[in-house]
Amino acid sequence: MSENSAPRKLSRGKIALIAAVVAIAIIAVAVYLLTADSRAYSRGVELQEAGAYSEAIAVLETIPDYEDARERISACAYQIALDKEAAGSYAEAQAAFAALGDYLDAAERAEEAGYRQGVLLEETGSAQEAAAAFEALGSYKDSAARAANLQSALERYAAELERVQEQT
Repeated sequence: MSENSAPRKLSRGKIALIAAVVAIAIIAVAVYLLTADSRAYSRGVELQEAGAYSEAIAVLETIPDYEDARERISACAYQIALDKEAAGSYAEAQAAFAALGDYLDAAERAEEAGYRQGVLLEETGSAQEAAAAFEALGSYKDSAARAANLQSALERYAAELERVQEQT
């Protein structure tokens, strides 16, 4: 056998260097994996602060038990509901607020959004839908009276329509 084809022996220094590089790589991977929640949380907070509430919720829902992620999820959902309300999408706002349960004043805002939806339906001539919206609100403001008035008007309309149809 020639000298060139003989197996080379690694020196102790080279072995120690290889072992150190492998150890550093293992530690780096472990640190990366152990900080995944922290990175996700930071990304969620960045998205929330940028006003990307739906995206922030999606990220934070992957780590609901990390720090105050649940509170931030609720805050983002609340802001989405406020935005829907401000845009006049009262039915969507009502549903979004209702989904938040007892978060801040979400329950009261859900009722108010439902009331505004009823008023909007009433103003656009959707009497049946308006009556249903007001009826669903129970005793909120004058909802019961409005529902009763609309229902009475619908009954009078139906009776008059039937009378006219009988005459023709």
